[in-house]
Amino acid sequence: MALRLSFLFFFILGQLSAQEFKAITSTKDPRAKGLEFMLEYPASWTQLSPDRPNVVMKIFSPSGSEGMVVLVKKLPGLPDKDQLAMIRELMATAEGLKSLPGQSKFISGSDKTVIDNLPSSTLEYYTVTRVLENDFITRGLAYTIFYKDYFINIMFSATDTQLARADAKYLENELIFKRMAASFILLSRYNK
Repeated sequence: MALRLSFLFFFILGQLSAQEFKAITSTKDPRAKGLEFMLEYPASWTQLSPDRPNVVMKIFSPSGSEGMVVLVKKLPGLPDKDQLAMIRELMATAEGLKSLPGQSKFISGSDKTVIDNLPSSTLEYYTVTRVLENDFITRGLAYTIFYKDYFINIMFSATDTQLARADAKYLENELIFKRMAASFILLSRYNK
């Protein structure tokens, strides 16, 4: 059994490392509100035009059912260290789901995540959204990062009309999602 799992792990890792990735930056994008960052995504995926004011990036797989959205919001003030810790903790619980549309179910969360050496939180969840008489089930993974007075949310999702297929799509792309999140670099920290 352990040998099969080891083989499967190295097979998946090989598939991931063999896949080509492209870099994208938020530089000069007014939706980023002056924040500059970059990340990488699979070369086979397509960048779509964001359709909301706080959405900076919207990138989807060839099937269109797996994707990533990056939101940036400017906060009204600079939160202190204790406030940030409390918000990160909140964003890693079922309370963090209240901002999502549709019915949501908490899977797991952590306020101990680090992205580009910045404390962040992760939230794994399900949502069910009704569109034109159809229920769409999304299994998602959201990373929340705070930098100065910016709120950054990187959300990954896999969607289908059936829970088992949404789960399968999510699990098939989970390493890609995490690779994309790990590639996030907050250029504003270094371009001073």
